[in-house]
Amino acid sequence: RVFLDIEKRVHDKNVEAWLKMAQMLAAATRQEDGCVYYDFVHVETSENEPTANEQSFRIIESWSSQAALDRHAASEHFCRLVPAMDAISETVRLDKCHDALKKSNQNDIKNGASSRTSVTEQVTVIPTSSPPTTKGCRKGRILVLYDSSTSCTKLMAKIVAEGCLQLDRTEVRLRVVPGEVNH
Repeated sequence: RVFLDIEKRVHDKNVEAWLKMAQMLAAATRQEDGCVYYDFVHVETSENEPTANEQSFRIIESWSSQAALDRHAASEHFCRLVPAMDAISETVRLDKCHDALKKSNQNDIKNGASSRTSVTEQVTVIPTSSPPTTKGCRKGRILVLYDSSTSCTKLMAKIVAEGCLQLDRTEVRLRVVPGEVNH
């Protein structure tokens, strides 16, 4: 994945117009293939303190690949809105980043011993890394249930859980439903 963290400084007289364009840009960008996370946040504190007549904002982006980011930069809404936004703001900082930690793989999804005495048994919790959350962002939860009577079903559940790891701000749980109870 590719991450961008852009800090912009906007003069007070331009904030309303800039935020209106930011809203349009965010709405269109969030619909793009490869957009994992895209948000504008108001900066409360910064190394680059704005003057008395300015406000600072950050654009925090996460893209599935460099190709997805390149398509975004060539999109109609980007080419129309970003130059207009840049005309009434100043870019203070732009950081391009990549994942530092390896994603979990199937070997990281550990199984506990199956108990035939209970209907459901929690097997594992798989935390995922995510970009900084903002107030109001909810963490997603996915529960993968599977019948323990066949090893094929167990393997498919692990593969589904692995796919779920690609979702940001998501907690994945595997639960086994013992075969005899399920039938």
